[in-house]
Amino acid sequence: MNTYLANLWDALRTSFWFVPAVLGCIAIFGSLLLPEIDDRIPDEWIVWLQTTTPAARSTLSAIAAAMMTVAGTVFSITVVTLSLTSQQFGPRLLRSFMLDFPTQLTIGTFLSTGVYCLLILRIVEQHEPVSVPHLSVAFAVGLTVASMGLLIFFVHHVAVLIQAPHIVAAVAQDLDSSIVRLFPDRIGQPSSPDDQTNATANEQRNSLSGDFVEIASLSEGYLQAIDNDGLLHFAEKHNLVIKVLRRPGQYISCGDVLGRIWHCEEEDQKVTEKVNEFFIVGMRRTPRQDVECAIDELVEVAVRSLSPGINDPFTAINCIDRLRSALGRLAEREIPDALRCDRKGKLRVIARPVTFPEVMAAAFNQIRQYGSNCPAVMIRMLEAFESILMHTSRPGDRQAVLNHADMVMRAAENAITEKSDLDDVREAHGRLASHS
Repeated sequence: MNTYLANLWDALRTSFWFVPAVLGCIAIFGSLLLPEIDDRIPDEWIVWLQTTTPAARSTLSAIAAAMMTVAGTVFSITVVTLSLTSQQFGPRLLRSFMLDFPTQLTIGTFLSTGVYCLLILRIVEQHEPVSVPHLSVAFAVGLTVASMGLLIFFVHHVAVLIQAPHIVAAVAQDLDSSIVRLFPDRIGQPSSPDDQTNATANEQRNSLSGDFVEIASLSEGYLQAIDNDGLLHFAEKHNLVIKVLRRPGQYISCGDVLGRIWHCEEEDQKVTEKVNEFFIVGMRRTPRQDVECAIDELVEVAVRSLSPGINDPFTAINCIDRLRSALGRLAEREIPDALRCDRKGKLRVIARPVTFPEVMAAAFNQIRQYGSNCPAVMIRMLEAFESILMHTSRPGDRQAVLNHADMVMRAAENAITEKSDLDDVREAHGRLASHS
């Protein structure tokens, strides 16, 4: 259930309707509450706020019209920004822009201020000046002043938001959050290669017979998340062993095999429906449980910047620097075990965790392929590998870094024709090799 709620929250945060809807509800509540307060406050307490009925109606009408007009302008600026971002940096980056809270807040503030003024306007009566809700009208004026300040901030924020370093930093922050969220925690009993629990789990996995039930997907799209806790509890409750063959980020079609189940005694269709409930499928990838999603977004920015039409190696170098920092932190973290046990140490779930070599390949393969003729990019990649190598401790991880360094060197030798540039790349590769 927590996984479903987290996935729903991600969907709400990346929408342009949620924050405006919340602020609209607050505006409706305020339009009902403040007039009640107005009725209970003595006039002598708010003499400095008092106004006339015609003035109140004119003020509220003007504010409501202005807020709706400016809200349309903000929408237009936002759509233009999204269009430019999609063309310049790639459509995957739209998720990061739609996640931007200041933009959502600005849209919601102007719309909710207009709604509030319209609702207050209905209780201002022309023939009874004493019924003017002075505090409510004054609050509308205050909201207008605040909205004008927010509009100035929004224009400045958009100007900063579309700059390449800011975009790269925002995507890198998503990547760091994914690493922190996914890699320190375990599901079931923790284990290590030397402890008794892991040895027992390996024995149980090796003893599994070929008599299993395959679970077919009932949905089509990208696997956004797996309710791991729910799947583990389900396996424990029904005394099952479940091997998950898919992981978040992969595309699945109806009928694709999601996993295998041993010791299953229920009907295949019933089990298939129950297990499918733990797999959340959507139209796009999200970084909630898919660390390669954020990596792909950074890689897309780098690859587009290296295209002949843009030719911006500085942005590619910025992306490489962010990837270097993220993978350096990842190298220091423990990769989750594929064998996950219940509280009694019995094997329940066999998962497919992402490995460090796979993350290295996702991060640097395409940048190497598209930037092989750019010495500055090749040198910065080798410098990044040198930095990542300093954080690695597992032999397989170190070998993965060295393999990528060798691939970069071979690509540079094949693509770079200038001898002095190639010598600089060889020098960077030599510095890295000295740490191996």
